[in-house]
Amino acid sequence: MSGSWYTIRVAGGLGVIMLGAFPEFASHIDGSITTLTGELPDSAALYGALARLEALGLDLIDMHRLDNSGRARVDDAEAIAHARAIFEAFDAKDVSALWSLMSDDVRLRLGNAETVAGKSAFAEAVNGFFASVAGFRHDVIDVWRDGDTLIAELDVHYIRLDGREVSVPCCNVFRLRNGSVADYRTYIDVTPVYASAPPAQVGEPGA
Repeated sequence: MSGSWYTIRVAGGLGVIMLGAFPEFASHIDGSITTLTGELPDSAALYGALARLEALGLDLIDMHRLDNSGRARVDDAEAIAHARAIFEAFDAKDVSALWSLMSDDVRLRLGNAETVAGKSAFAEAVNGFFASVAGFRHDVIDVWRDGDTLIAELDVHYIRLDGREVSVPCCNVFRLRNGSVADYRTYIDVTPVYASAPPAQVGEPGA
């Protein structure tokens, strides 16, 4: 079968009889949540599975289509907009907008810097970073979602304080709580951004 893989989370630990209503799915029960994972040939099969859930009176927690790596794709515009809102606020150096997207006890780690906790420390760390470069821009390549975690792959384009431009790959992981970012982690090698500039060669501007 060549279709799409889905994971569906349902409230409650489903018993053998209930699971028998979903033969196309493998199941995993973790406490009070049952996760169904399976490949479906088309949207009609998906709607049929969801209709069975409703007919049996089961409470749907969430449903995601998986990519080729088994990660949940972000297909809903709200989740994609959430990730983009963070990067747009960052690119605009709008600390107040970033502040509004964070939880009161947010934990932040930018690259290999020390982890800071709380909104005040978050704002201080972000302002310190803003002052360390002349400019930057985030280009989002892809976004995935796994429960309350958003994972973004992107390229970041920096303008150093000496005017040189540097682009580096980056991965951001945001853990959400009640719609706010409770954990903000950036995995990036910023060495090229802050490394000493090589001596100018003859023929180069400024040489």
